Amino acid sequence: MEVFKEWGFCKSFSLSILQTFSDKAKKKIERSADLRAIRRGFGKDLYKTRSKKVHKRIRVLLDKYYLSFTEIKRDIKKVSKLVGLIIKGYIIGGCGLF
Repeated sequence: MEVFKEWGFCKSFSLSILQTFSDKAKKKIERSADLRAIRRGFGKDLYKTRSKKVHKRIRVLLDKYYLSFTEIKRDIKKVSKLVGLIIKGYIIGGCGLF
């Protein structure tokens, strides 16, 4: 939502149309949203959400468009090393959460 506010109506609307018809665009947009969530400190929550059991059709979509578990863990570690990010008393990537 935050990104759409930054972009404004015209850019947001055109990207939403593009995302509807282009798998490549949808993948890029969804992955950038995941990376933004990780940078904002929600990596652990993202990982937990993605690890929940879901219907097979939804799992296929998650695997196709969103970051994988490995990519999420890798990016959490990158962010925590760069920023020293502390979430709920744990330094992610440095204390064995993964």
